[in-house]
Parts: sequence; structure tokens; C-alpha cells
Amino acid sequence: MLVTEKMKAGKFSDAQQAVIDYICREDVNIAAMTIQEIARACYTSNATLIRLAHKLGYTGWDAFKEDLLAEQKYLASHFPDINANIPFSKKDSIAAIINKVAQLKIAAIEDTASLTQVDMVRKAVELMDQAIMVNILGSHNTFMLGESFALKLGRIGKRARCYQPDSELRYNHELEALDSVLVVISYSGETVMTLTNVKAAKQAGVPIIAITSIGDSTVSRMADVVLPICTREKMYSKISWYTTESAISYVLEILYSTLFWKHYDRSMDLRIQTARTIEHQRTAPTAIIAEEDNV
Repeated sequence: MLVTEKMKAGKFSDAQQAVIDYICREDVNIAAMTIQEIARACYTSNATLIRLAHKLGYTGWDAFKEDLLAEQKYLASHFPDINANIPFSKKDSIAAIINKVAQLKIAAIEDTASLTQVDMVRKAVELMDQAIMVNILGSHNTFMLGESFALKLGRIGKRARCYQPDSELRYNHELEALDSVLVVISYSGETVMTLTNVKAAKQAGVPIIAITSIGDSTVSRMADVVLPICTREKMYSKISWYTTESAISYVLEILYSTLFWKHYDRSMDLRIQTARTIEHQRTAPTAIIAEEDNV
């Protein structure tokens, strides 16, 4: 849940609500204000602001303010003037749809890139590299993205398998295997069946890599590594997963590419030699896609 959503959903005292109303009204202007200045502007005390931060799950006012400003900055940037949930209307032409969907996909990747931290990618890849098995958890459309990821990992010698949350993952004990890592793909971070599996992995001491939306969620709190993705779509009032699928696919490509790079020569040899052996009978209809030894 986003910080702004927490402020709208919670029950607060009159003094705390006055602070919320003020900071929502002033928006990024509070960046340059001290706690004393905000308290004075709201005709209240520093203690009221600190208690508000605690109520929202923070250790103190500074931590709350930092998260709020980062969230406001994110939501105000990195995205075109296109509705991520309904990017076109029935009055649009086919040419307009082509352009808008392209803009949306590009924006989703750029948006996700702005959220991606090198240290988090490095840690995630280290966990995957050390694991014997990479278990991937996804549902519906994210399951298909996970399956594609598992296929790519297999091509460079890393054992991987994708599961639905209601599959045999827990029954075959692979979820609790200490030589494994769990990559969980969950936009909301709150899907019940997904959380059941993640909690089991957590209790078993299995490292968890979460690909999820920004903000606080159960999945992000339990994960060892959180890789946030473009967070623009509503849960239900959208016509497709335009930005979510692009963002998730992009993060999975980053993980695959970084793991490939970590063992570059071995990965390259394995990937090419295996493909050449298995796919040698394939023919290319044009020179541009033909391999040199087939031209």
C-alpha cells in the first residue's frame, strides 16, 4: 500500500488529520520544511507528527517524510499523459492505438528502470547463482512470464521451474528446499494463495526475491530482495496488463542477463553450442536472420 493510501485509509485524531491534510495540500513543498515548521503550520506539536509517523508504520517522522516525498516524486514523473488502465477510447484510430500502446510499453520500462537499484539486482543474482534450483511463483499472466524466464535460465544451465500458487509446489517439498531460491511475481503483493507459499518458504529459511509494485505489502516485507516495478495500473479497472507485463518482463530480462554476464564465457558457449546442435535443421528465410555458417 502506498503512503498516500495509508493516510486516506487510516483513522486518525483531529490533530493528526490536520497534519495529513496539510502535507497533502502542500505536496512536495514540505521537502524543505522541518518538523517544527510543519507542526507550527498545523497549530500542533512535534509529538503529534511523530505519533502520526508511528501510526503509519514508521520509526520516526524523517523516515515517513522520506518515503512520502520519494513516492510523490515517482508518481509525478517517468510517465506520458496516457491512462495506463484505459489508454485509448473508441474514437481513436488504429494508428492512434498503435502509437499509444507503444508509448505505454516504453514508459513502463523506463519507469521500472528508474526504480531498479544495482545493489538489489546484484543481491538477487547472487542468490540465484548460489541456488541449485530457482523456483518461480506466478499466477495467470505472470505465470506465463515466469515460464519464459525459467526456459531462458535452463538454456544457460540453471535449473528453474515456474509454479502457480495452487500447484504442487508445496507438496513436492521443493519450496522448502534450502538449496533453492524463490522468485515471486505479484503486482499487489497481497494475493492469498501466493502469500501462503511465500510464508512457507520464509519459515523454511528459503531466500525470497519479490517482483512487485512499489509501497508496503506483505510480500515486500517478507522478501530478502525487492525489485519494484512500474505501479500505474488499478487492480481491476483496466483493459489489459499493458504496463505490468512489460515491467515484469523487463525485470526478469535484467536478472537473466546479469546472471548470463556473471558467467559470460560459459553461458555464451552453452547457449550457442546447445542451440546449434539442437536447431541445426532450421532454415532462415532472409539473410538478416541467418547464421554465418548457414549463409
